[in-house]
Amino acid sequence: MHMFLERELEAARYLCQLLLILMLGVICSFFEMREAFASHVEPSPQIVIEKSKFLLSFYEGRTAVFSFPIAVGLYSGNKKKGGDMRTPTGHFVVESIHDSRHWVHDFKDGKGPIKGAYGPWFIRLKTGWSGIGIHGTHAPDSIGKKTTEGCVRLLNEHIELLVKRIQPGVLVTIKE
Repeated sequence: MHMFLERELEAARYLCQLLLILMLGVICSFFEMREAFASHVEPSPQIVIEKSKFLLSFYEGRTAVFSFPIAVGLYSGNKKKGGDMRTPTGHFVVESIHDSRHWVHDFKDGKGPIKGAYGPWFIRLKTGWSGIGIHGTHAPDSIGKKTTEGCVRLLNEHIELLVKRIQPGVLVTIKE
């Protein structure tokens, strides 16, 4: 009987060692597969806007591809209601991209409707607020200032570069 227990114990030890070796093999395979998969995945594009620095940066994965000066909402702080002239903060996504060369906007500054006020492109953001986006400008001297009705404004040559790199669904983070 004593001999029988020793054999069972030896078999159990052998089985434990075998299971440990198998588990280590599975874990190593998992990490190898994860690394192989990660090396074939395109880095996700994203836009990060820092209102206080008047800066828009475009990233592919963790790599900053370019950064551009911007204009933001006339008033500081997070958007509280439509028409409050604030740029919202938070995490949003690109909802759509529009050719806005022929769009007209009246800034209520006595100059009347201005054709091309949004520059060549309007990147509509899904923010919960109507009409918030990233766009070009008819007034390049406004860049680097608090002057918009809540949108993020870029120089036209910069919006042209940006729209070539993005599509609907791209993450946009707007920070104070």
